[in-house]
Amino acid sequence: VRRPPRKRCDLKPMCVRPKCRRARWGETTLCAKHEADRVFSLQVRAVGECVAAGTDGVECKGVLQCAHVVSRRYMALRWDRDNAVALCAAHHVFYTERPLEWEDWVRARGIDWNNLRYLALHDPPQDAEEWLRENA
Repeated sequence: VRRPPRKRCDLKPMCVRPKCRRARWGETTLCAKHEADRVFSLQVRAVGECVAAGTDGVECKGVLQCAHVVSRRYMALRWDRDNAVALCAAHHVFYTERPLEWEDWVRARGIDWNNLRYLALHDPPQDAEEWLRENA
């Protein structure tokens, strides 16, 4: 059963990210979640260099990226500054494919892995719109 197309006036502007069906946030072209991701990534990458440079045998190359210590799937930590570091693309791929080495690297840098895991599992999810109001 096909529905008739909606009238143009009934359509809300949607996020431009593929597969995202959320309404846009404010004057941006993204929904609140994706806009918060964009702003957070810029804040993390503002350090200007890969924090893993010279700490292992991997040669730095590629653009600087925002790497999450605990996966950003856990919404309680998605935009937590303690849960992200700036890595070059080479280091990001290297550690993504080697989670045990990643945990060792994180612990060696003094990042409290156990606390982040606990917060990811037990804290309530962060709200993207609230985070943007406080941090954008």
